[in-house]
Amino acid sequence: MNKRPAFQFYPADWRKDPQLQMCDMATQGIWINILCCMWEANEEGKLEGSWEDFARLLGISVIEFKKFFIQAKRHKFCDVLQNVTECDGNVTLINRRMYAAFLERERAKRGMRKHRASSRYENVTPPSSSSSSTSSSKNPPNPPRGFDTFWKSYPRKIGKQAAFKIWKKLNPTKELLAKILTAIEQQKKCEQWQKDGGQYIPHPKTWLNEGRWDDEMQSKKTIAEIMDE
Repeated sequence: MNKRPAFQFYPADWRKDPQLQMCDMATQGIWINILCCMWEANEEGKLEGSWEDFARLLGISVIEFKKFFIQAKRHKFCDVLQNVTECDGNVTLINRRMYAAFLERERAKRGMRKHRASSRYENVTPPSSSSSSTSSSKNPPNPPRGFDTFWKSYPRKIGKQAAFKIWKKLNPTKELLAKILTAIEQQKKCEQWQKDGGQYIPHPKTWLNEGRWDDEMQSKKTIAEIMDE
């Protein structure tokens, strides 16, 4: 039976986050409840749903959740994504550290499953030293951490080797990896990436080389419009 690692909560992370402390106590309390729900989610650290879904989940009104949403978007103590291509107000909330840890564990699980599957077909007779050195010289180096996850997430599969070289130089931390994956999910929903079958999506190499995860996406909805929904 697989068990999740014990949930770790660090009070210093909570008290020393100036962006969160700028928010009112209602927002801080809602965020604590959201963190607990994120821990039980299928993708730890990530929740998706409509205004009404979140209101029911947290036991608050839609108006209260919208006020929380506005403060979260303004102060950026978490990643806030909004699907502006639909009219139902679907939003995504991501806790960066929890989501990055989840992605890293999933990557490790996939690697373990792959290793176990390959070990079943290994020849029990040890190879000679000459054949061993020859085969090892032909094996390409393992990609740096997170590249496979990035490649699966990026919608335009073009120039993988070129993107791989940029990724090696970038060598992202867990936090940067989470930021990159979050930006990809957000930009997938923008008009430019969806237009004409995705032909305007940048090549992965260009996107990485130019640090496009820092691009600011323009929302079609103002805060006033959100409150009026």
